[in-house]
Amino acid sequence: MRRRSILGVAILLALQACVVPQSRKTEADEAARAAFARCEAMRQSGALKTHLAVVDCAMPKVVAAYEQSAYPFEDLIYISLNARRIGAQKIDRGKATEAEVQRDLGELQTRVAAEERRRLDIIAYGGSPQPAAPDTLLQGLSTLTPMPSAAALAPAPSASSPTCFSFTAAKSCR
Repeated sequence: MRRRSILGVAILLALQACVVPQSRKTEADEAARAAFARCEAMRQSGALKTHLAVVDCAMPKVVAAYEQSAYPFEDLIYISLNARRIGAQKIDRGKATEAEVQRDLGELQTRVAAEERRRLDIIAYGGSPQPAAPDTLLQGLSTLTPMPSAAALAPAPSASSPTCFSFTAAKSCR
């Protein structure tokens, strides 16, 4: 009988350990949504001028909420926040609409949730998950990825300069 009681207590504690972190994450998610809503209200009232200012306003509160909840995947928070910043910049510059950015943010959140579940499953079986690359999470979400700068692009060859192609040991120039 005593053995059953100990086993019951152990199971209860294990279940509680699973529930408590999820409820803390839910609280952090709600705090993050509230922070963005407050800052967006400030933009609509004119106190903040840009969509980027909204993200920058909410960012410290969002980070603090997830830190307080002991959320273990800090990189996912920063990937999401950086993507929001890029999306906000594109809205402010007229390169994307709010609806397009919101659509891509929704897809990103789906991907982040799947990545979180993948990591938690690996940890549950005693493994150590390798984080997915940010590029993988953001693939195809054009409103959330930076556009290459002119400095990052290779200059186009001029008509007067030769164009050379290498193939193994052979080199061909025109």
